[in-house]
Amino acid sequence: EIYTLSLHDALPIWLLSQGLTAESQVRHRAEAFRRALADGRSAKAWHMVSAEYRDQWNMDRDQVGSALRDVSRQFLTLRVDWVDPRFERTADGGVALTTLPRLEGKAITPVGEMMLSTARRLEQPFTFTWRKEGWWPWTWRLVSITNPDLEIPQGYSPGMFSDRPISLEDAM
Repeated sequence: EIYTLSLHDALPIWLLSQGLTAESQVRHRAEAFRRALADGRSAKAWHMVSAEYRDQWNMDRDQVGSALRDVSRQFLTLRVDWVDPRFERTADGGVALTTLPRLEGKAITPVGEMMLSTARRLEQPFTFTWRKEGWWPWTWRLVSITNPDLEIPQGYSPGMFSDRPISLEDAM
């Protein structure tokens, strides 16, 4: 009897042979998220956020999408670097990236200047928690962001600096 190896059978074997551990998959996704932020592509970053997203500031996926757009509108240029990134598995099978992002850029508004100043003063790292929502390596989605030092300014509402809410069409 002859057995033909299908793509469905071969792909998992090939992926394993490439050393694509959960941590390395999240490293790739987190890097894509970082690049999207730095490039001002808030919709692309939003597309990597889980529908189940919840953070310490009580934002959901749509609100964090609007906040990402607000951030991107404050800068002519923005550079985002991960400082000493550490990737660790979580108890529920996810992966947490702990890092202190360094932001540099050319703010075009006073709000952008305030964002840069706030980011420079933070001493505690952020934790970006990712969870795999499908079989493929690129289905890791951001489910939460935390930072014990960061307080959202009183009166801020996600989307207040955007003309319209972010949509799935923007991410395409």
